[in-house]
Amino acid sequence: MILYIILAVMVIVIAFAVLKMQHNAKYLALRFKKNNCIVFGRKRKGKDLLFQKMVNVRDEPYIIILPNKTEPDKMMTYGGDCIVLNLKDLTLFPNTYKNLIDGNVQQVKRDDRLEKRDIYYPDGSVYTPSQYFKMLDARYPSLPLFLTVIGHLYDTNFHSNYNGSFGRLWDKIREQGDYFIKALGTIKIFGVFFSKYRLYEEYNSAELGLLPYQKARIFRNKIERAEYKLFTATNGLIKDMWIVQLKVNIHYDTRYFKRVFFSDIKDMEDSKIFDIVETESSSVDSDDGGSANVGEND
Repeated sequence: MILYIILAVMVIVIAFAVLKMQHNAKYLALRFKKNNCIVFGRKRKGKDLLFQKMVNVRDEPYIIILPNKTEPDKMMTYGGDCIVLNLKDLTLFPNTYKNLIDGNVQQVKRDDRLEKRDIYYPDGSVYTPSQYFKMLDARYPSLPLFLTVIGHLYDTNFHSNYNGSFGRLWDKIREQGDYFIKALGTIKIFGVFFSKYRLYEEYNSAELGLLPYQKARIFRNKIERAEYKLFTATNGLIKDMWIVQLKVNIHYDTRYFKRVFFSDIKDMEDSKIFDIVETESSSVDSDDGGSANVGEND
């Protein structure tokens, strides 16, 4: 009898946890639907997993940006109704901010492919790294203006993810973010991925790597409630959350750049496209910047 009670409690706890993680996914999907979102973090922490989850939850047509390839490999998409474009397709050229300042806007033809399709730009720090800002400023002169008015132009949003520190992405893209999400790590248990993320509402808070408000959310006294309101007013919303998804729902190639750089790869279809995630995403960043053991929860 006791064993049945324990099993029942375990089932209830697991069900509640899964429902909570699904709620978290819908919460983030709503932010993606209404805002530009920037996802960053160390390698193999779950950045593309989050893009995959957002595409799956939203189930809407979208665009993926793969620069420098005329006919990119479809394995780098997240499945579904997808159009693959180049970064140069996001333009109002010859217009730049200077044209608006001078009151000399030149009208251009609209691109129907962009209408009501959110744009996902993976590996942004590979194609547009911040240290090459002078080259990027010259190569994509109209992109900053395009991203500023993208909602007015096409009723869409622009999302980028990238590997490394917060400042590693070209600032002309990074500063267009409305929400910033740090990937903290992914744990794989059989065919299920559990990923932890930290959501930032303010640019400066994400740049500084601030932690969420630490005190318990319930049973706060008047002073603690005032402290929380002050913290949020100063730093914006900072929230940790877990998201779950099944391996069978993941469609992108985690080793895409093998296809890009190696000329002697004849048959990639039989490669284990999840081997990096499975073997190396086995830790979650702890609050002190280190690594927590597998199975740790918040």
